[in-house]
Amino acid sequence: TGQAMPSAESSYRTHLSQQSPLLAAALEAAIPADPTLDDSASGLARQLCFEPAWLGDWEVRPPFSETRRSMLDHGVRQAALATEVWTDKAVEDLLPAWFNPKHFGQLLITADVGLSFVSDEEVEAVEAYGPKYAFDYDRHPEFGYTMATAASNLSDVSSRALACAIGRHHMIQARHAYGLEWHEMRQAQAGVDTNQVDLMISMQKPFD
Repeated sequence: TGQAMPSAESSYRTHLSQQSPLLAAALEAAIPADPTLDDSASGLARQLCFEPAWLGDWEVRPPFSETRRSMLDHGVRQAALATEVWTDKAVEDLLPAWFNPKHFGQLLITADVGLSFVSDEEVEAVEAYGPKYAFDYDRHPEFGYTMATAASNLSDVSSRALACAIGRHHMIQARHAYGLEWHEMRQAQAGVDTNQVDLMISMQKPFD
């Protein structure tokens, strides 16, 4: 009998471990390899990265870790760098009491999952020539939010906050801001501190 193929998650973790133990550790800190250690937010992040990507109930793509591995690598590298920054006591003392490094790592890793629903040709054109070639690309925060709300435990505020952050992660930038306005995310917004989410997005930008 043939051996079972490794899962998308195990394949990606093997890929990271071959690149750098720091990258593997950053993923582990945000999304533990042992799913029994999940809270609602890490469970959502795991599903968004490693399970087939659903856009509502009408379109499905292979896992983000397979279709956009380089973008997931990009997010994990950001999370690894952020982990190094938070270990600086001077930086740690400046962080607000509510700040959760694990949740911030999940945002960095999952922010671009909506790119699963943007064509390879458009992603390549935007990366090569800039945002003037964007059409569906500029909708990837919306796609990611739709994916996250479809997959998340909407009774859990941390899961809803991650969905909202994905939807707004390009809204706070100096030029070519795009994404969802808060009033467009009523499904997930209830109980979420909008100021905290937007501050986390602002904090994301130096790592991006």
